[in-house]
Amino acid sequence: MAPASSAVTWSAATSLTTSRGFLSSARAGRAKSNSSDAATRMGRTVVRSGNGAMVELDDAGFLATSRASARGVRSAHTVISGGGVVRAPAPVHDERVMNERTHAWLRVRLEALDEPRPPLELIHAVIQHAMTSKNGVAWERLRGEAVSTHVFAVTHDAGVTVGVGQARGSKLLEVVWPSLAGWNPEAARRWAHEAADDRLTLALPPDDAAALLEAVRASPDDDQPRLVFADWLLERGDVHGELIRLQLQEAEGPLPKHAQQRVKAILAADGARIAGALAPYVDEPPFHRGFVERVRMTPEAFTRDGARFFAKYPLRTWVVDDEVLGARAVKHIATAPGLGRVWRMELTQGAERSPLAGLARGRFSGLHALGFRGCGHSGEDWFELFSKLDAPELEHVDFAASYSHPLLLLGLATNPKLTKLSRIDDWALEDLGHEARDTFAAAARALAANRPALKTLILSRSGAHDDEALHPLFAPSSCVELEVFDLDGAGLSDASLRAWQRGGRLGRLKSLSIRDAHFTPQAVAAFIAAGVPPKLEALSLTTHDELRWNSDGIGLIYEALLALPSTTPLKHLSLPPVRRGYDRLWQRVSQRFEVTA
Repeated sequence: MAPASSAVTWSAATSLTTSRGFLSSARAGRAKSNSSDAATRMGRTVVRSGNGAMVELDDAGFLATSRASARGVRSAHTVISGGGVVRAPAPVHDERVMNERTHAWLRVRLEALDEPRPPLELIHAVIQHAMTSKNGVAWERLRGEAVSTHVFAVTHDAGVTVGVGQARGSKLLEVVWPSLAGWNPEAARRWAHEAADDRLTLALPPDDAAALLEAVRASPDDDQPRLVFADWLLERGDVHGELIRLQLQEAEGPLPKHAQQRVKAILAADGARIAGALAPYVDEPPFHRGFVERVRMTPEAFTRDGARFFAKYPLRTWVVDDEVLGARAVKHIATAPGLGRVWRMELTQGAERSPLAGLARGRFSGLHALGFRGCGHSGEDWFELFSKLDAPELEHVDFAASYSHPLLLLGLATNPKLTKLSRIDDWALEDLGHEARDTFAAAARALAANRPALKTLILSRSGAHDDEALHPLFAPSSCVELEVFDLDGAGLSDASLRAWQRGGRLGRLKSLSIRDAHFTPQAVAAFIAAGVPPKLEALSLTTHDELRWNSDGIGLIYEALLALPSTTPLKHLSLPPVRRGYDRLWQRVSQRFEVTA
């Protein structure tokens, strides 16, 4: 190995950053001593690159930093790389990385290599670049007459791993390390966890940033830890702090145009760096309140990395990246380490809707929200899943464009572990059990008996909703007091409106929306005239029979609305269109309320 006091030059070549964010050199000549280009000043060695640029090496052969300010701001230096020059931010000498253990391993490793041997300052530079690059990966190659030497470094949750290897007659990295074939950060991090003599992992102890990040993760709904972290970052010139502050402002209301543009600029320039190890898995929107909160990962990737990611970062949502969700994927999900840290999980299926009941084998101890899109194998599968699901913190279940069944509701209503369930959004694409009226009635009775925490119930596309089946939810004996009730009510008649008012369970209702029911205008007017629920803010009542509603009936509705006390909180209305002869009433109604026809 060339001594640290020797100057080293490389023939000119171009350094570049690939589309994957790796630092690489196109070609590099063989390293050679050139004592005429070296000078020693105050214990430091000055090195000249092939294009004449000068850098200083410290006594150990590492790049000497230029003057750093008293506040510890990282200075810039020149890294000799493949004969060209790469400018990169240089951390002030970091004992966590360049310590005696690292020195000892590098000396032993380099002595075992043939020429060309990389100088220590090049290895240091590669490590530095990996620690500051967007993808956390850096690579440099020295090409000799018969041998190419490769220096490869990757950062990961356990620290940073650096490898030094050689291959004869090949400039390809995967010839040295076959597991790196494919050139992507995921493969690089797998390589970092493989045990081998040609690489060294440097465990980085917790620092201020890690402690501040943990405070954010531990209190995800609290803005204060985020603001403290933002200030710490801004003191060090990191735009991540600015992003946190801007997005916290955005959470309170729309940002001015220039601030919106600034957020876009930060994300374009530094988004991948800020996301760090999460960058390959970022889902839309990429950042919320300054941090990645959603990751899209396959069940296999989550099994490998999910526990570490959710333990370290303020993540909340796992979007399962598998639109088949076959038996193997379901098993991976149910048995994945770290499942208990997931706050929300979202699953999507395509045309082939496989059974999901196997998910019930998992322990979802921290799950608060569960979303499905395009899912629904059968009513029996839904019941098997929800009647056994081990998710004691679950509050919200939503189904978007899925295939529903009353057995789904029955499972949610009868599982003794789902006592905190407060919201069910069932926006069904199709009802698999539209004839299962008795099952829906049983589900309504079970909800009325077992779910006192239920506040929002949204049900669509079912022929099983009729007056008698829904009655238990609003009976005096029901433990449920809904705040939001939204229903495709094709089977409902005036009897439901009368029964709901008599039941006395509408005291907390804030939004009532019944679509396509068989209500008469007289019954709607009577419902309003009797006094709308005291907290009702939004009312939408539409019917299959709107076209047969006469003007006199619609007039009754308008008059009942205008007769409500001014203190009534009702503000939002969705009503049948105005009929001739009631234009003035309509104008008065639309002046008092926000009306959509």
